Amino acid sequence: MSDRGGGEFWAFLAGLFIGGVSVALLTPKSGPELRAEISDGAEDLVGRADKLITTGRSRADEILAEGREKADKIIRDGKAKADKIIRDGKAKVDEIRESIRKEVEAEEGQDD
Repeated sequence: MSDRGGGEFWAFLAGLFIGGVSVALLTPKSGPELRAEISDGAEDLVGRADKLITTGRSRADEILAEGREKADKIIRDGKAKADKIIRDGKAKVDEIRESIRKEVEAEEGQDD
């Protein structure tokens, strides 16, 4: 999550809270009723924020796990390809050595 997205989230929550308090203050109610409503609204807002944070963390953990799995697969695939290239290269070197050995033996046989 980017810093910008996090800032927007908190600005949204602050706007909700300020809007709720403004409505509560502008509605004619007694002091205890108003305080209870503000308190309930704040508790509700905190509960929603906690739920959003928990959901966000859970999703972030899922994304991180998926990323790790994909990275591990890429590494395994890359290693398998590198091992194949090395095996093929060694086989080619062995083939060339054998070819050179046969040529050298053939030339030595002609010199005799």
